[in-house]
Amino acid sequence: MSEQMSDQEQVEMLKRWWKEYGIPVLTGVLIFLAASYAYNYWHSNKVSQQATASYMYSEFLGLSEASKTNEANALAASLQKDYKCTPYAGLAALFEAKQAVLERRLDVARQKLQWVMDNSSQRELRDLARERKERINRELKKRMG
Repeated sequence: MSEQMSDQEQVEMLKRWWKEYGIPVLTGVLIFLAASYAYNYWHSNKVSQQATASYMYSEFLGLSEASKTNEANALAASLQKDYKCTPYAGLAALFEAKQAVLERRLDVARQKLQWVMDNSSQRELRDLARERKERINRELKKRMG
């Protein structure tokens, strides 16, 4: 008996292997391709969302500096509604809280800071909002007591 298999034997062996392992191999390849596509789509979407939020935040700052309060507030509201998973929404709310403190509207400032604490994806922003809200609460206690 020869040690080398004939072409016919090799074809038969390949057919047996394909019958036993073909479907699982194809399934694995398809799962990998689908997962890869899904991840790339998700990543691309996230990058696009970050870029849009960054642009909106830049516009918000420009409008705030130009004292266009209504337009700035509308942009901040849009950031906080549609892009709250980005850090820019929290930054806009912190900026609004600062403006409210400067205008002595402490209740509005507390609401904005609470929004950051409840919604920001950035731990640092949540901590900063908590600290600022505590300062406002201490100030209100001093005034009342």
